[in-house]
Amino acid sequence: MRLPADLSNIINIRSAPRSASVVSFELAKGNTLPYLGSVPYWHQVQLPRGEIGYASKAWLTVLVQDNSPVGDEEFSVDLIDVGTRLAILVRGSDFALLYDGGRNDDMAYGVDNRFAY
Repeated sequence: MRLPADLSNIINIRSAPRSASVVSFELAKGNTLPYLGSVPYWHQVQLPRGEIGYASKAWLTVLVQDNSPVGDEEFSVDLIDVGTRLAILVRGSDFALLYDGGRNDDMAYGVDNRFAY
């Protein structure tokens, strides 16, 4: 996990996935933590002493590094709440991919709502 480049402060890593929970670690810009998983609105990370912490999805970018023999290119994966589920933005040094994971139920708004081929 890494702070986005446009954020110049630290981010609080909490002991539970709630904004009212205790701050158990402060992550400074440029530092990383291992990503463990995701719960609604929170990333689950591993703290330096092995504990599990929770960071708001609104503030962090998930980085994945390819350690295969082909290369060690870094890319980032952003999960974006688009209101009807999540969109996924994957960015590398020479590409960007946006996958809209929103609902496919826009027919509920009428037949004129969907583009006809």
